[in-house]
Amino acid sequence: MLENKHKLSNHKLFEIIEQDANLSELRFFEIPFWPALRLKFFSKFINTNVSSKGKVGYSSKLTFIFYGCFELFKIYIFPLAIKKVRILFITKSTYRAKLNDYWFERFVDSLISLTNLNHKDYKVIEGTVDLKYRKPFFTQGKVEKLQGLFWLVGVYASVFVKSKKFENEHLLFSLIDKLNSNGIKIDNDSIHLFRTTASRIYMLSKVFERYLRITLPEKIFAVCYYEEYSMALLIAAKKLKIPYYDLQHGIQGSEHFAYSIFKNIPSNGYATLPDYFLCWDEDSANNINKWGGENHKAIVVGNPWLMYYNKFVSQASTKKADAILFTAQPYQDPLPSVVLSFLKLVSKTHKIIVRLHPRMVEDAKELEELILENEIPVDMDLVEASHCPLPQLLSRSVMHATISSSVVLEAADYGIGSFVFDEIGYKRFEHIKNVKVKLYTKEENIEEVVNEIISIKQESLRLNENERIQILKNVVGCE
Repeated sequence: MLENKHKLSNHKLFEIIEQDANLSELRFFEIPFWPALRLKFFSKFINTNVSSKGKVGYSSKLTFIFYGCFELFKIYIFPLAIKKVRILFITKSTYRAKLNDYWFERFVDSLISLTNLNHKDYKVIEGTVDLKYRKPFFTQGKVEKLQGLFWLVGVYASVFVKSKKFENEHLLFSLIDKLNSNGIKIDNDSIHLFRTTASRIYMLSKVFERYLRITLPEKIFAVCYYEEYSMALLIAAKKLKIPYYDLQHGIQGSEHFAYSIFKNIPSNGYATLPDYFLCWDEDSANNINKWGGENHKAIVVGNPWLMYYNKFVSQASTKKADAILFTAQPYQDPLPSVVLSFLKLVSKTHKIIVRLHPRMVEDAKELEELILENEIPVDMDLVEASHCPLPQLLSRSVMHATISSSVVLEAADYGIGSFVFDEIGYKRFEHIKNVKVKLYTKEENIEEVVNEIISIKQESLRLNENERIQILKNVVGCE
């Protein structure tokens, strides 16, 4: 369905190459850097259907320079301005949802609440800080805004990298040759891209090392470990022997380049892979534990966001559950013609809710016009639906549809089946127990498939939530 779907399966190719080339020997300042580079290969040359935003504007650059200098001043000149904490979180403001007029960070705030974490014990680093999220929930006054620092160090690293190469860089050239011979076109000049990536992560890790020596956290929890700033913090944490946990925020199956099989992992583990992965379900955890060994372990803790919502927010819905929820993703074509045709067809019998990925909200007006042109009546404004807590949308839905969003898992947690339009996306979910998912095919009668999905009442993925909350408390260290 998507232009890049034949490319996504190349994670199998990467496994073979890693086994043959032993890319764990590819180092930058003696740090095995392969996991970070694998993600750069994926995002730049394989997952090409994902849209990317434009460059940073002039005024934003000036703002970043000002704040970056101020943040560096605190870390290196006036460390007394930075408080020690027991738990450090790193995330993005775009993971927030609107909850009772506050911006609730779905994964961090949920974890804080479920474990009764003391307000004095934690701090949250945000990789992106948007002014529209100025009224956070639990994290109010606890957010460390380091975006300027990230940008400033990145600019410096881009200059610094010109004189620095990888150790065993021939392995990278050999990898590029093998990928080219298998249909993934990569120019050898792209070697500069990988050097720059490694340099940015490494230079920021040195700043984070200083930051961690000041804050002295016992544990670190990250939403999306493979963001460059998260990986920089990970390297610093590994050097200082601070346990680092990745919080699941989406699909973690074998089809995802950040979680699929890594070969030839060094005996003491990768410095750019978390010590622990906190997973929603057993299948996600089993996928990681197949290759993670003793150094990269997965633990099933459930979905903290859904558990928080069920425990503290959920109430009987005043609206009938009669909608079909479509979750869009930040692809270059997020609403292809086949999806629009599907939504128009099912709108004759069901209400339609379209939820955008957080990175797409600024494009809502353009997408609303596209939906209007195709005469599809939507039950909620796109921005409203996108900021609305997902559990609230699922409580109104009888079915979920998507190209390949991990909301399939969250829908299953509410006993709702999903209709998937991308074959590779379908493969991410078909093996997961208790997940009812159907793949779109032109040959099938859409109305019959929709009725089939709606009619099946599947078992929830949830274990006993009290047991899972206790596991979370044990992990965080709260009793």
